[in-house]
Amino acid sequence: MLKLEDIEPSQNEWDSPVVLIPKPDGSPRFCTDYWQLNERTVRDSFPLPRMDDCLDSLGDAQFFATLDCNAGYWQILLAEED
Repeated sequence: MLKLEDIEPSQNEWDSPVVLIPKPDGSPRFCTDYWQLNERTVRDSFPLPRMDDCLDSLGDAQFFATLDCNAGYWQILLAEED
C-alpha cells in the first residue's frame, strides 16, 4: 500500500503533484493534479481540417483506404509497382 513517506518531491518543471484522496471506505485514492501542467502547455492554434476539405483532397482517386486518413503520417513505404 502506498504511504505518504514513499512519495518523493520532483524537481522537474513538468511534474504533476500527487494527491491522495480518501475513498468513501476510507482507503486512499492515488490521483494526479494536472492543473500546473495544463497551465504550461502551449495550445495548438491550428484547427483540425474540415472533413469536406479532406474528402475534396482525394480528387478523382479511385482507391483509398482509411489507413491513408488515420496513419498517413507514418509514411509507410510501398513497392514502386504498387
